[in-house]
Amino acid sequence: MILFNTNHLKVYNYIVHHFLEIEIFNVDAYIDIGDKLELILPKYLFREQYHKCIKIFEELFRWTEDEFYHSMSAFHELALYNFIDYLAKMKEDMEEFYNIYFDDKCHSLIKEASQLDFNEYNDMSLKVYEDNFYDVFYYSDYLFEDTDFLLIDKFYNSRKLGNTNLEDNLGINIDFYYDILPLDIQNEYKSRHITLSGEVSGMLNYIGHKLNYGNLYKLFWENNTPVREERIQLILENIMDAYFYNQEIDITREALLGNGKVDFKL
Repeated sequence: MILFNTNHLKVYNYIVHHFLEIEIFNVDAYIDIGDKLELILPKYLFREQYHKCIKIFEELFRWTEDEFYHSMSAFHELALYNFIDYLAKMKEDMEEFYNIYFDDKCHSLIKEASQLDFNEYNDMSLKVYEDNFYDVFYYSDYLFEDTDFLLIDKFYNSRKLGNTNLEDNLGINIDFYYDILPLDIQNEYKSRHITLSGEVSGMLNYIGHKLNYGNLYKLFWENNTPVREERIQLILENIMDAYFYNQEIDITREALLGNGKVDFKL
């Protein structure tokens, strides 16, 4: 999840956009974009989803041209994090880094944002605020609320072995990281969900869509009167049985005379 202080949104947007323009989308550069991305992204992502890697960076480049809060997928987060990490490592070996990657507009925006921070918090010198904007090594700390996507291999491997303690303790939903899994693993989950809660959420969205935009609702009414609950359960049971076919999900309907709050157990 990207985390921006309101005062920082404009400056970080421009700086990241400027970095992307120089390093990835520089039309005067002789190095192909793919050669750059191969150095930045995990090998399996670059190898298996090459065109999507390029698309993700193009979207980041476009999104940093405005000041809207765009919905970042795990792929976007991983790409941006790795790009910043790549630049931070480059900075260590390049004496002219600041002269090349920070232009006059960067300096102006940094000065303005630093002054706003100094006026608002006044807990350190103005120069320290400015230095923080120039230190690319700490950008990931400023821009990301969490970096769970860096642990996706550990999350998945633990779950595969029947242990979900790690993801449970961190309160993450592994389904969010589906797109950055290797393709052979993605192919195991055709519905794009790994967890049961994700599977059920997808099924409910499917039923909701059929009710709102299809004619499924007609099965729940007769002569402008809603049908009995038992019939509704039979309809939903058959829909779920078809929806989860071959997904090894067991569906149990409440007893015929049951009067509890649970209609189905999955």
